[in-house]
Amino acid sequence: TNGCASVTAVTVAVQALPLVIISTSNSAPICSGQTVSLSASGATSYLWSNGETGTSIQVAPMTTTTYSVVGTINGCTGVGQITRYVTPCPLTLSAVITDCTPGQLSLQLNASGGTGSPYQYAGVGVTAWTTQSGPFAVSVYADTTPLNIWVRNTDNPAYLVQYTLSIPACARPLPVTINQPASETGSQPLHITGASINCSNQRITISTTGGSNATLYQRIVLVTGFLPINQDLILDYGVFAERKPVQLQVQQNGVSSPLFTFDYTDQCPLVTITPPATQTFAIPQQSCASPAATLGQPLALSASLTCQGSNGVLSFFPRGGQLQANTVFEFMSPGITGWTTSCTVSVTEADPVLVTFVRQRNVVTNEVLAQTTYTLTNPCASGAGRTALTDDSFSVSILGNPTTARQATVAIAGRAGQQLWLTVTDTQGRIISSRQIDATPWPVPYQAELGSAAGVYLLTVRSIQKRQTFSIIRY
Repeated sequence: TNGCASVTAVTVAVQALPLVIISTSNSAPICSGQTVSLSASGATSYLWSNGETGTSIQVAPMTTTTYSVVGTINGCTGVGQITRYVTPCPLTLSAVITDCTPGQLSLQLNASGGTGSPYQYAGVGVTAWTTQSGPFAVSVYADTTPLNIWVRNTDNPAYLVQYTLSIPACARPLPVTINQPASETGSQPLHITGASINCSNQRITISTTGGSNATLYQRIVLVTGFLPINQDLILDYGVFAERKPVQLQVQQNGVSSPLFTFDYTDQCPLVTITPPATQTFAIPQQSCASPAATLGQPLALSASLTCQGSNGVLSFFPRGGQLQANTVFEFMSPGITGWTTSCTVSVTEADPVLVTFVRQRNVVTNEVLAQTTYTLTNPCASGAGRTALTDDSFSVSILGNPTTARQATVAIAGRAGQQLWLTVTDTQGRIISSRQIDATPWPVPYQAELGSAAGVYLLTVRSIQKRQTFSIIRY
């Protein structure tokens, strides 16, 4: 009746002339939020179902969506339709280095897949949780370890994907030459001028020259670490009994003196000493130590979590550390185990992100020679390293972890009126804050007070029958 003929296309239903066809360069299913281009042809003007009027439009459907366009030519109209099928895609993360100079990196983060809700990014030394993808300025030091960066969707904060970025050589700081600092005019380089020993208790006294009035530290090379000058410097009885010269060294403001060879046998030529029982140490060979070939290198750690049925096994893998007698390697993961010499521990309940520590400790002096950390994502499904929540349980989500704030925001849900107790401690067990709440069936945010210093804090949420512990990183 309007002078326009009626036709039917093979692939597109057309109500009237003109024949309007929507085409796309990719007809395969796309991920939630992925952008795709749609183009129309067959008319001179177009009106799309989303209100746009161009020949081509860009769309990013979150779910399977049908798009339509009305085309007009010479007063005649036609309609074209196309359906874009949307399928869930795995959440992935990558990082691009946009600038690299000694001591500094600039990063741009790229995420794809997931649920389609906005992405949030976080990384220790990079950023607290943020929806911004960069660029991020990262300071790099000589001992900076690979960067662990996480991404999550805002509607599924418990599911994290980790990306590890190795520090490229171009960002490593240039070698620094340290000059002997001096707080006094005319001070001379620091040297050891002599030493004496008490033959009954093996206490060594050192005489020095030069340096400044800063705190002085002393050590017996390969026997003790650097100790303040006011602490007794004791020669290990086993070494003393060998009757061989030892090397001494002092340090001030991070600058060490030349080595001084001390032959104590001249001062104790005829003395035979039976050491007291408290000075005899039997240190078994530790199977969880660093590989011998790596000793002398900076202490490093990696870890893995193996899912085994209803449990998991957390394994620690140290490398490097100091070459010193009477030392052990100890491991710890907040919420899973305190300091232990065992490099494998059983896990029945763990956070989505696990923070692990290793330290090398002298069992004679109790001095911690080195310590470092390693972060990994819990790969286990519910039941192996993660405990499934029951109807009478409670759920806890940390909103923003790592964080730079003094308070951590914790969303908690449980049975209506259920009494819960929140306690924050540091890794040494000291209580930082505590409070009691009444749970609700829906998540309610609460503030948990952290310590004033950067570090790892442990949040424990408990009811009468259940207890969960989470690690929170403040930097």
